[in-house]
Amino acid sequence: METSVLLAQIIGPAILILGIGILMNLGHYRRLVDDFAASPFQIFFAGLLALLFGILIVCFHNVWEWRWPVMITIIGWILILRGILGITSPGFVRIIVERYPRNTFVLGLSALTAVVVAAILTYFAFVHRA
Repeated sequence: METSVLLAQIIGPAILILGIGILMNLGHYRRLVDDFAASPFQIFFAGLLALLFGILIVCFHNVWEWRWPVMITIIGWILILRGILGITSPGFVRIIVERYPRNTFVLGLSALTAVVVAAILTYFAFVHRA
């Protein structure tokens, strides 16, 4: 459980701040996603980072019990899948990312989902540590 709390203390606030930042500046992040899609290096590098962070999370926290720590494991596996796609299928990632910013609703919904998940992790990390 200590590993779950530590990872939640790191991941929760980071994603919470990112999600709130996106919600507050949707136009800016739409342009950022456009720039990202136009750069093969950024797609590769983001894939590499996602793969590395995902592997780190899963190596230290592959918990599949139906309680809040499973959220951390799921985030780790999502990062691994995102990393694999970025490295092995950059053209596919570019196509998805090019379509993504055109829909502000999808970007906002993604950010809102991130805020909710991050708020739950932050709560369990700092308030309810059982």
